[in-house]
Amino acid sequence: FDDSTRWSSFEDNRQSVYAAARLNLADPFKLIIGASATSAESSGISYGQDRKRSDSGISPYIGAVYDLSANLSAYASYTGIFNPQYETDINHQTLDPVKGNSKEIGLKGEFFDRKLNTSLALFKASQKNLAESAGYDAFATAYYRGVDSFSQGFELDFSGQITSRL
Repeated sequence: FDDSTRWSSFEDNRQSVYAAARLNLADPFKLIIGASATSAESSGISYGQDRKRSDSGISPYIGAVYDLSANLSAYASYTGIFNPQYETDINHQTLDPVKGNSKEIGLKGEFFDRKLNTSLALFKASQKNLAESAGYDAFATAYYRGVDSFSQGFELDFSGQITSRL
């Protein structure tokens, strides 16, 4: 391909660091708090467009666990979402980062001398500006658009060994 405006030479870099503290506030009650910090930088040219960009953000996290019995625990958690993206729109501009949050509550259990693990979780997550495929341009290059996304649901999980054969 000899189209001088269609070439690309760019570099994307992403760095993240996180910290968390696990606190045992009482025998049955534990708290986890933390955060992750993310920084993303891009430089260069992509399809004739300047790719220079810098994004950074912090995602907080908090979770609590309460032991209802020796075998059953209840938990709840909240986390912020910050996720730089590298997908580009129809004008070859990088999409803004995804921002949002996720919440979850549930129960976890261990039974039969830890041979059976169970969990029931309810969750909700919302994200703003999540990359979604929007088509292809005249040169067959994929482009994206940022959409708002919301999901909620539940998960029920059983895993382990109930008997020596199952």
